[in-house]
Amino acid sequence: MKNIADNRHLIIISPETPPQVCGVGDYSYQLAQQLLSSDYYKSLEIAVEKNQDKTIQKQIPVKHWRKALSNVQSNAQYDLLINFTPLGFSKIAYPIAFISALKSFKEKNSGNRVFVLFHEVWNGNPKLRIHHKIRDYFSKKTCVAIGKIASGISVVTYHQKEKLEKELPEKTILLQPVGANIYPPGNISPLLVERSRGIWVIFGLSHTRLWTLKANIGIIKKLLADGGLTEIMSIGPYADSYGAEEAAFAIEHLGVNVLKQLGKLPAELISRELLNASGAFVGQTADSLVKSGTFLSMAAHAVPVVCNVPEIISNPPGEALFQPDELVANPNIIFEEAKKRTEIMLDWYKQTRSWEAIAHSVVKWMQGPQG
Repeated sequence: MKNIADNRHLIIISPETPPQVCGVGDYSYQLAQQLLSSDYYKSLEIAVEKNQDKTIQKQIPVKHWRKALSNVQSNAQYDLLINFTPLGFSKIAYPIAFISALKSFKEKNSGNRVFVLFHEVWNGNPKLRIHHKIRDYFSKKTCVAIGKIASGISVVTYHQKEKLEKELPEKTILLQPVGANIYPPGNISPLLVERSRGIWVIFGLSHTRLWTLKANIGIIKKLLADGGLTEIMSIGPYADSYGAEEAAFAIEHLGVNVLKQLGKLPAELISRELLNASGAFVGQTADSLVKSGTFLSMAAHAVPVVCNVPEIISNPPGEALFQPDELVANPNIIFEEAKKRTEIMLDWYKQTRSWEAIAHSVVKWMQGPQG
């Protein structure tokens, strides 16, 4: 693909960036690495809300967004790519100074452009508690305000797209893919590794793991009784009330020593656990799967995934997922069909969710007609 323009500069804005644990920050960093290696822009830097003034791998400068935007030269053309979450830039979800800075950035040069990728938008549930409802009001107000400033808008789920199209009918809202948080070493083929039969994984934050455990407890009990499951490796932080509830729930329903809470692990150790697992449970909807870094990490490691979503979905391919009802009917199907289905899922991942594919999609978006 051709460079966007040799004389354009790019600033990628994110709430945080590695080494901080932040899915949006990891996305920003991985995308920056791809764009930097491809020489799409004359210069590239990352600007953040938190933990500024660090340099990642001595290649990409990291500044606070205030400093980055104040350094923009009026005689040069810049693109901003904002990886946005409402609470990532303000505790009350209304970053007035940030919105004002974006307006000033566009005024500095008529050729400057703002692209925003909404990783999250407002909730919109009328049953929210009053303090959450107030914050949600500001989240919506902020998303709409930034959307009006933007030259291009993308989201990561269809539900987000529908919400923004209703509020910004004059804008074109596109979908962009997100990638895995963890991926296997380049010298390992996840389809060829020897996996430990009976070892399963639940991966994510404590509340999502608890939710997943509860949603799948019936099939977990059956697999445990039939010998298809011996241990569940719980990966992620657990030093909170949800982590304690997860442990207590597992002991009550599965007995002791079935669930092992491994806690927060370095990326290489998470990769090792995913390459060892014979299966994983995911408790998400079809809409949220497409933006889940933990699910995509499982796909990248060719872990057979059990998830209760419609088989007809294509993104990700529903035919590659295992339905809980399938395992109820035949607990061995996870082993009988593992190779076939993980090949389908891994191919989908490489074609659409590898960081090379993501960078290609983002550049195509930023090169295209803007609305």
